[in-house]
Order: sequence, then C-alpha cells, then structure tokens
Amino acid sequence: MTSTAQSEPTVLPEQAAGFEVATVSADTLRAGIRVVGTLDATTTPLLAGILRTHTVAGRRYLRVDLRAATLDDAATIDPAVVRTLAAAHAAVDALGGMLVLENATPLVLAAARAAGCYARAAD
Repeated sequence: MTSTAQSEPTVLPEQAAGFEVATVSADTLRAGIRVVGTLDATTTPLLAGILRTHTVAGRRYLRVDLRAATLDDAATIDPAVVRTLAAAHAAVDALGGMLVLENATPLVLAAARAAGCYARAAD
C-alpha cells in the first residue's frame, strides 16, 4: 500500500542568481514548491528540473506557490515560462494528477490557463 502521509517540510532549493525553486513539502503523491525571483528563459530550466524530478518520482499533484515570483516585464511573459508550465501540466496530467499554480499574477494566470493549468490569483 502506498503511503500518502504528509512529510515534514523539507526545503530542497535549486538556485541561480536571484532565483530559487524549493520543494517545501512532499509525500508519495504530492509536492509543494516555492518559487522566488524572476521567471524568464534563463531561470525556467531550474523550475522545469524540479517539476520533472517530482513527476519522475510519481508525484502527480504539484502545487507551485508563485507569491514571490516576478516577471522581467509586467506586460509580457517569456514563452519559455509558458512552455515549462505546459510541459509540467502534460506530465502530471499523464499521471492522472494536476498542476496548481497559487498566488499567480494576472499575466501568469492567463498564460497558465492557456497552457491548461489550474491557477489561482494572488491574495
């Protein structure tokens, strides 16, 4: 039988200059991920890598907190960000799961929804 008990939060960060992606909680089915810094073509590989690590491990419910994430330009979103979200969505969808983006800006909300992700606005 597979355990779904929530583990103690463990921060496993991946960092680039001014950017961090950290797994703050995980169990056999779910992971909570925090993003801090600017999302763009140079930083999305870190986000993609963490998301891929979780899907390869069989975690099909990924919750990504974007409260501390920013965009280079408040009026546009880098296509690499959209591709990363779409790929993560497809990966968890193939596992029967869901990618949830929390605390997203209106621009990220629109891009995420266009990519098929479930997203909620910042408080």
